[in-house]
Amino acid sequence: MIDISGESFPGSDIQGEVLQYAFGGDQAAYDVQHPINLLSGRQYSDDVAIFTAGSDDPGILAGQRDVAAAAQRAGMAVTVREIPNGGHSVRALDGGLDVGFDVLYPRFGLSAP
Repeated sequence: MIDISGESFPGSDIQGEVLQYAFGGDQAAYDVQHPINLLSGRQYSDDVAIFTAGSDDPGILAGQRDVAAAAQRAGMAVTVREIPNGGHSVRALDGGLDVGFDVLYPRFGLSAP
């Protein structure tokens, strides 16, 4: 899997709204959907996870590192990369895709273009 500049959980920047509208105010149901909680107690020994975020996007970058740590505890082969000067922009997207392809090409038996 490739997670490029993803939120650490659904609606992390608008938690109150997501809690009310998507989960009817049920905090426990909302918390279950956090990737860190979904990964807890599970093992994914044959999975690869790539997490990237722009260096100028500190909130997203911190969340990526937290979810990556949970994925690693769950047994995934994890790659985390900070995209220089990426922000939350197309530069972060392009850099994240480059990292993702570099990691996944050999996994799929492909050579880089």
